[in-house]
Amino acid sequence: MAITQVEYALIRKFREVGILKSGGSLIEFGQSNWYGDVPLEQLDKDIDLFAPAEKRAALRARLQRLLAEKPPEMLFDIAAVFHACFLDPVRHVAVDYGGTKLAQKLDLNAPLPDLGQFDVAIDFGTGEHIFDIKTFFENVHNVTAPGGVIIHGLPWHGFIDHGFYNFQPTLFFDMAAANGYRVLNVSCGAIEPPQVHSLNTREACVAFAKSGKIPANALLLVAYQKGPAAQPFRVPVQGYYAGALSAELNKDWQTMR
Repeated sequence: MAITQVEYALIRKFREVGILKSGGSLIEFGQSNWYGDVPLEQLDKDIDLFAPAEKRAALRARLQRLLAEKPPEMLFDIAAVFHACFLDPVRHVAVDYGGTKLAQKLDLNAPLPDLGQFDVAIDFGTGEHIFDIKTFFENVHNVTAPGGVIIHGLPWHGFIDHGFYNFQPTLFFDMAAANGYRVLNVSCGAIEPPQVHSLNTREACVAFAKSGKIPANALLLVAYQKGPAAQPFRVPVQGYYAGALSAELNKDWQTMR
């Protein structure tokens, strides 16, 4: 799916703080394409900051060649340069009915075949289009290696008829609790106007909602780290019904309905 200013800023930040590292394996749920709201001069500069030193010249040349030749799959090719800059994956797989030849045409409503496991799994706007959402999250879980990082960027508010679903913060906190994920980052993002708000806790998400500042079309961006031991996917129980919320959050749950 699209690499906008929101996704760009998130991945860049994760490299800066060490959540993401160069040289692992990457699976994308929905093959990324370049949205076009980040100046390519920024990507060119970041190649010098984040790409392996021995690959920088070739990546910059590749980017300039794409701009000069403008091939039919140019937006997917620029996204590939983005991934090479920030992640430099030794193995890169995408699951997408569209996309390029890289994409495996697999139904995400069904369990995936054995694709192996990956250090990083990215879902930038595919989950909302998959009707069997339980199977979707289970697929993401299963292909992510123990200790690996899962990143979701999914609709929270607005996006009328964009997909089947919008997603609430409680889903991600409760899914983390059920599966032993460590929550690394929770943010609210929007494309127009571009903005990213760091939230990270249930309390911060509720306070942001109560402030009335949720953008008209708001994304919820969540990053997890799986635990060190392999375990099957566990379906979460919502925190309110599991008795996992504080008294204040229980009160907010009642009053914000």
